[in-house]
Amino acid sequence: MHYDDIFRIDVVENVIFYSDGHSLKVTPACIRELMLHLRHGDFYRINRNTILNLRYVTEFDGNTLYTGNPLNGTPFVISREYRALEEQFCYIGSIRLRKIANISHYLFIYDGKRYHVHHVSEIISAKSARAYTRIILRDGKEYLLSYSLGRITLYLPSEWFVRVNRRTTINVMHVTLCRRTFLIAGNERIPVGKGKRAEILSAMKNAGLI
Repeated sequence: MHYDDIFRIDVVENVIFYSDGHSLKVTPACIRELMLHLRHGDFYRINRNTILNLRYVTEFDGNTLYTGNPLNGTPFVISREYRALEEQFCYIGSIRLRKIANISHYLFIYDGKRYHVHHVSEIISAKSARAYTRIILRDGKEYLLSYSLGRITLYLPSEWFVRVNRRTTINVMHVTLCRRTFLIAGNERIPVGKGKRAEILSAMKNAGLI
């Protein structure tokens, strides 16, 4: 299985839990070897027992992570000694934006109660709405954020995201067609600014899409 299929790891009981619901008991040596190869941007130790794959986290309220895994809806509480997690994410919401290199591919969007967690690969585009920015996700969700498009773009990975015109930044991973004056991302036709097509195609090439 691919590392992305790992949901969580119990480092005390030496059990790997997969996203499809099954688990595998392994040796301590196997766990140690596995931990050497896990991507630090996706996997985070939240307490003495548990390493969690952040790709399955959907919400966060400061000391508890909630997963979208349909086979395990149990909240995961972050132990006090690992509480620094709260200080290290790239937040977008009611508090200051920050970017930490090894986990900057996650956005925590605050709705006034808790943070909604999204990997940046889920974002199709970010669009200017005057002093606000509308984030559009591949599942149809949208968030209106109280930050300018220019500021939001600074906190998105430059290898995937290109500002294609004054009002729009797109994720090249979702581009299915790129012409001189427009592109298709998701199900939307988006105007391409003068001279931007070469930049878009370069990003797509670097991402292995063309």
